[in-house]
Amino acid sequence: MKSYIYTDRGRLVRPGILEKYSIKSSNNGSQQIPEDPFTSTYGARGIVEPLYNPTQLVTLTEVNVYHNRCCKQKALDVAGSGFSIQPTTKGKGSEANKKKLEDFFKNRVPHGTWQKAAQDFEEVGYAGIELVRYNNNPKAEPKTAVYIPAHTFRIHKDKTKFLQERGTGKVWFKNIEYEGEIDSNTGDSFNTDAPQSPEALGRRANELLYLTNHTARSDYYGFPDSIPAIPTMYGEQGRATYNVAFFENYGIPNYAITITGDFDEGERDKTSGLTLLEEQLQEQLQSIQENPHSTMVISIPSRDGLEKSNVGVEFHPLSTETKDASFRLYRMDNRDEVITAHGMDPYRIGVMQAGSLGGNTAIESKKNYKNGVIQPRQQLWEDAINRYIVEGAFGITDYRFVFNPIDLEDEESDLAIMKELFQMAAVTPSQLIKTFGDRFGLEPVEHPALDAHYLNGVPIDYTPETPVPVDVVETLKNLRDGILEEVARENRDSPEDSTISGRLIKKLKGTLTT
Repeated sequence: MKSYIYTDRGRLVRPGILEKYSIKSSNNGSQQIPEDPFTSTYGARGIVEPLYNPTQLVTLTEVNVYHNRCCKQKALDVAGSGFSIQPTTKGKGSEANKKKLEDFFKNRVPHGTWQKAAQDFEEVGYAGIELVRYNNNPKAEPKTAVYIPAHTFRIHKDKTKFLQERGTGKVWFKNIEYEGEIDSNTGDSFNTDAPQSPEALGRRANELLYLTNHTARSDYYGFPDSIPAIPTMYGEQGRATYNVAFFENYGIPNYAITITGDFDEGERDKTSGLTLLEEQLQEQLQSIQENPHSTMVISIPSRDGLEKSNVGVEFHPLSTETKDASFRLYRMDNRDEVITAHGMDPYRIGVMQAGSLGGNTAIESKKNYKNGVIQPRQQLWEDAINRYIVEGAFGITDYRFVFNPIDLEDEESDLAIMKELFQMAAVTPSQLIKTFGDRFGLEPVEHPALDAHYLNGVPIDYTPETPVPVDVVETLKNLRDGILEEVARENRDSPEDSTISGRLIKKLKGTLTT
């Protein structure tokens, strides 16, 4: 028995071809692991090897569109919506400190620094920010903060320093938590308090702010969320490769043809790779395809010496819709597994899903994503920035760096909550200004009424000054005018600046007017 697949391009294909193309890789889709540039460095200089090759992890974004989209969207949601400098609970804060931090983070840190580092955090599992101080002085204030690509540096076994390699260049950084100093050329420690040459002081290593996505498997490196989905990413690549490789060469399978009995295939042609029977069958089928309403006659030669060959030919239409649907289901499974590994809200990357009862799950999905993924990431970055830069480098404790929430709906929700708290006398107007002042440009005002609590609009711990009734004001005005008129009439011939009456007039004018 022989079986063949006939495609819409008029090609007769043996079933083995399907298996061949199902595992074939595209020419530019090599899955070889790129060489780790630190291979010769591990161990020799005390550099610790990561659990996974960071260079390979970075290239995964080129393999899977959903992984690429998730990494970029999470980084955007964590650090791409801007930031604010907010006062801490320790006091109202110094305006000079606030302006200093705003100038640093807005003007001296390159745009996109935090978002790039947050994307490394998602792709590789760790991230680094270089802190540069004025005149390379370890006691000076920071001059800028610069993003360092995570796949270009590795950590030392004592956790006090990092080695970066790019091409033939090598440079050392010191861990921002390390109190000593490191030589940027050699990685050796040196004492800046002892007499040093200007050249040696100039080689002081810059500090590196280092964050990891914790894993119990390593005390040195992080673990990206995408690791469990790596086989799925390559499975998805194989699915796409199969589609492209097979359908571009042969087309879409339409029929399965089965020939049974004692028949003679004939010799196989070395050029086409088809037997004489296969060539004749393909020609006849192509003729029918070109002339759909013509009659098809298939001649199957029997073996020599056989009077009865019992040859049978059967055509079985293939459901291409089912095959295409299977590919779509497989792709959806792969997509969902990658998205789940990232903890991503599918709606955030344009993937629409229906709930179990046919309803829209966007609200619940967004809430889980915000509370379970984005807020913890923002908190991690904010704690590090405030601890090592705001407090550690600037020495400022009355203000802190805070990333903005991912969308305006969160602000509207916060405003609604604060409004309810205000109506219940739980917060004061001054506290509202502190919370939302940076977002909406509100300036603090010194007034006792703003520090009071209001229950449904009525102050409970503040008594405003009693206003003077309007009729009393009018009576005093009339009295003033009458007195002035009478005094002026009695002393109309006296100079205003030399007589007692003149001085009285001036005094009355000033006192009664006030």
